[in-house]
Amino acid sequence: MTAHMAAVSHPELIAPIFLENYRRFVTGQDLINVVNFDNGY
Repeated sequence: MTAHMAAVSHPELIAPIFLENYRRFVTGQDLINVVNFDNGY
């Protein structure tokens, strides 16, 4: 297995997504941007 980086990740872009998913997780809602291995991504 080798490392892969599709794009540069910037904390100012990632933090809001993480916080939204955390809010959704603690309230029992579906998360956003979830990996779907059945679809291959």
